[in-house]
Amino acid sequence: QTGQLSIEHAQVDLNNLAQRLVEDIQLTLDRHKLEYFGTEEPLLVDGDEIRLEQVLQNLIQNAIKYSPRGGPIRVQVEHVDDRACVHVTDQGIGIPEAALPQLFRRFYRAQNVEASHISGMGVGLYVVKEIVNLHGGTIAVESREGEGSVFTVCLPATPGQRVETREDGFEATQSKIPRRR
Repeated sequence: QTGQLSIEHAQVDLNNLAQRLVEDIQLTLDRHKLEYFGTEEPLLVDGDEIRLEQVLQNLIQNAIKYSPRGGPIRVQVEHVDDRACVHVTDQGIGIPEAALPQLFRRFYRAQNVEASHISGMGVGLYVVKEIVNLHGGTIAVESREGEGSVFTVCLPATPGQRVETREDGFEATQSKIPRRR
């Protein structure tokens, strides 16, 4: 709120970042199965890797926390037009429709989390939205109470990448910047 949140600018491979986080977090889980789906090529954005990691960590940890019975959580990275998008999908408690417009407000928590005895302060999604905004991106949520949620973050992809549709209908991203190994 005081404008103290800042970002450093560098090339970040969103695909690599998401895959690394999924692999690291999966090692700590018993009841949840993280599934990663990404592109074969790097998907580059101009951003702050630490802050973007914070965004993905928050979304993945929320998917875990709000899926108390366990189950699959899908993290998908894709190139859509000139945007790099990450979708985090769970089959958890979902969000009541009336709560969706307030979800990214500071200290807001949906009514069904108290009934499920899930702790939290209501600042995580607020911070996520602020970080995404600082990167020139957007965040959206689709949810049904009792069925789960899909959070989608889209950031401007680094110019110089192009998307081609392959014969099988899938998109292939090509970049002029070599992939880090």
